[in-house]
Amino acid sequence: MKKVIKTFDSIAMLGDQFESEVFRDISDESLFVYSRVDNTWYRYRWTSGNREIRFVEEIAGELPIVVQVYP
Repeated sequence: MKKVIKTFDSIAMLGDQFESEVFRDISDESLFVYSRVDNTWYRYRWTSGNREIRFVEEIAGELPIVVQVYP
């Protein structure tokens, strides 16, 4: 697996780091961001209390139904 940043303080910081839009899964609130450098989608999730966004996994295959949340 490629090295990814494990945590972010905000959706804006996540999107800015990857220079990409951020999408939210409509069913479980997971966040998805695309890395053009790695040609890979990454899944992130808010911790309890929405204190930080943590890395969950690299996505292989299709994304679930998502909506754009940033920018």
